[in-house]
Amino acid sequence: MTIASGAGRPAFWWGYVLWPLFYAVTVVTLSVGLNGASLPVWDVVPIFWAFWFCVAIGIAWAVGFVVAGRHTHVRMSNRSLARWLGIPMLGLACLGLILSGLPASTRFNLSRTALEQAAVRVEPGGRVAPGWIGLEPIEEVWSQADGTVIFQIPHAGYLGSCGLAYNPQRQPSHEGYELGDQVADGWWTWCEYFD
Repeated sequence: MTIASGAGRPAFWWGYVLWPLFYAVTVVTLSVGLNGASLPVWDVVPIFWAFWFCVAIGIAWAVGFVVAGRHTHVRMSNRSLARWLGIPMLGLACLGLILSGLPASTRFNLSRTALEQAAVRVEPGGRVAPGWIGLEPIEEVWSQADGTVIFQIPHAGYLGSCGLAYNPQRQPSHEGYELGDQVADGWWTWCEYFD
């Protein structure tokens, strides 16, 4: 009687506890990576940790898949195969989104109006307090002598500060930073690297 009552526990444990937990950890990890990649200048800290968690998840998935394949002497059911292939499909979809630049462009486009309104409010030579402008976390905003408004994004630079530069009339002058890609008309990324 004890053997029969305990026979279903491993299947219950895997099917109703570990798989949802494994998927939850995967989704949270991929969300952290997508959030870091959604800034105009990637936030490298969450991307770094998300990458290593994805490596650990991939290793755990591969080991589990091999063990399940060896211990299952019959062909996997479609449901079981879908459960196993869901994790790598989520990872590949997330990687495709990150490499397409869609998260960053979507976040910027949804924040653009608020950023331009904030740029108009900055006095020449003035600064604005940190906070959220649209969907962008902004550490500091200041205006340069040429009329360029600088938005510094917290933790975006690995070896320095990074953010957005806005000048609707011309390309910003490089006052102590390196100008990056043009994001939209009047908008560029920038980074200041420490030597």
